[in-house]
Amino acid sequence: MNFCTKIYLNILLSLFLGILFCTVFKYSLAKESKVLKIEIDSDVLVGNNFVKVYYDKGNSFNEEDIALASSRTFSNDKNKQVLLFKLGSDKKILKKLRLDFENFNEKEEIKILSLSLLNNDNSEVFLLSNDDVYRKISGIPNGLSISKNKLTVLGSDNLDPFIVYNILDCTNFYFYLTLILVFSINVFFFRSILNWFKLNLKDGYYGQLIVTLFFGVLFLKIAWVTFILLILTLYSVISFLLDKQKRIILKLWYLIYILIFIIYLFFGKVSKFEDLSIPIIFVLVSIVFLFRTFHIDIDKLQKDVVVIYTVLMSVIIITGILFLLNYGEFYDIDYLNYFVDDNIKLFNQKVFFWIKYSHSLFISSFFFCGFFFCVKQYQNKQIGKSLYLSYFIFTLISILLLGSRMMFFIFVLFCFVFFVVKSFKIRSFSLVVLWMITLSFLFFNICKIDQNRCRLWKMSYNAIEENTSGFGINSNVNVLKERKHLLGSMFTELPKENHSHNQFLTDIIELGIIGFILKFLLWTVLGYYLFRFSEETYFYIYIMFLYIMIIESPFQTATPSNFYVFIFYLSLIREKKVINNQLI
Repeated sequence: MNFCTKIYLNILLSLFLGILFCTVFKYSLAKESKVLKIEIDSDVLVGNNFVKVYYDKGNSFNEEDIALASSRTFSNDKNKQVLLFKLGSDKKILKKLRLDFENFNEKEEIKILSLSLLNNDNSEVFLLSNDDVYRKISGIPNGLSISKNKLTVLGSDNLDPFIVYNILDCTNFYFYLTLILVFSINVFFFRSILNWFKLNLKDGYYGQLIVTLFFGVLFLKIAWVTFILLILTLYSVISFLLDKQKRIILKLWYLIYILIFIIYLFFGKVSKFEDLSIPIIFVLVSIVFLFRTFHIDIDKLQKDVVVIYTVLMSVIIITGILFLLNYGEFYDIDYLNYFVDDNIKLFNQKVFFWIKYSHSLFISSFFFCGFFFCVKQYQNKQIGKSLYLSYFIFTLISILLLGSRMMFFIFVLFCFVFFVVKSFKIRSFSLVVLWMITLSFLFFNICKIDQNRCRLWKMSYNAIEENTSGFGINSNVNVLKERKHLLGSMFTELPKENHSHNQFLTDIIELGIIGFILKFLLWTVLGYYLFRFSEETYFYIYIMFLYIMIIESPFQTATPSNFYVFIFYLSLIREKKVINNQLI
């Protein structure tokens, strides 16, 4: 059975098991009446006149489709009171709960100790305690603030204080659905994964194995990415020390990352080691490749990355279908309204809930980098047409489901240029010119396109005018919290985002104008070396990265920093040679 056949069978099995699980789960929420049990601090005067519970019994959570639960109160502990609310059953799926605190006074504090939903036999549908009571609240509390595990009434005449819980988010639904996805993958790919590990370990390709794992763990918590990079760094150094020749091949482009790190040191106003958590990645990756004595088979690595990312994208497609056609109804979302307004921004994480790194643009960009590998492997006849077409389709669907407008624009733009232009130099020139046009257009029209980035960029301009020498590494977060930088703009509220969402503005704020110019020059030199000496695949990735830097700050977070810093170094392992002024 070939790989593509396994992929599509995995999709079918996962969808079958997922639909079956969702059906059983929803039936369990509709088959009988339930009881909501609330344990609350005894210092708070409670009762049906003070705490009311409404529950959703329709397709949308509004006044016409909710019912008021009957309640009773008892206390067997002087430190807490217990409220029991009976939720009637009318054979409709219970989707949301709403707790109203309508008779509480301004600044009065409410401390909920636990919240549980029980069946008639007292078995638990869910149990929330401690932090989870507040962490699982759906959306922003109305007329209430949350701090130190308590609710405080704001006292606004226009805001009736209440909180809403989505039943799905309070249960173990996503955990069990993840188990189903993992089970289906193991059915079709466990033996292949085991054989891959055995082959690499048997042949002593430890470095190859670790590098491949690095590209796989990017979707897990950053701790895993850091761990694999440290293991790779340690393995590279140990291999060098055990090598009899102990030869370091030092080339000019090897120093670019070290020089960028030095710029952070000199212009970043470093005050503590934690400030270097992102810049240190440049040093670690440099160590890996400077002391590397092990062989990396680039073709094999690219093919393995294509295979891994194909599986991951297939899972996104599976959960996307399940969400749009099944469990999305808990959030009043279906295939008709998911892609409109801001719904996709609010709910796309319900599609890739199983991915611990949850930035849709960067996840999409990783998959698109894999597409460049896929194109190269197909041209070299290392993979078949079915996998090539499947990866293309999966990439497009994944980008649409993840909802990154910029990545969709990049995908369409690059595909168009690739289809129309065949020459590498003309393609590259066209993409760079289009990048400059895109950069100019967004800088002059961002307020018409994206109000959030408009506010962030205007605040960044004001901060740069105030201090052209830079505020220091990681200062971007604090700068955007200062209300004085809102002056002169049309905005009155501070942004919720924690950085400028533009790498160039971020660098100027943190490193100052001189530091930014030096870093940008080094980044341009790296681009020249990629264009001149690496495979064209990596230069396309470099250009794509330039597009991303217009609307995001990749070096503000560790995962994209690790990925792109590593991949650009990796790209120069197998250099093109220059013979008679021609690249071969």
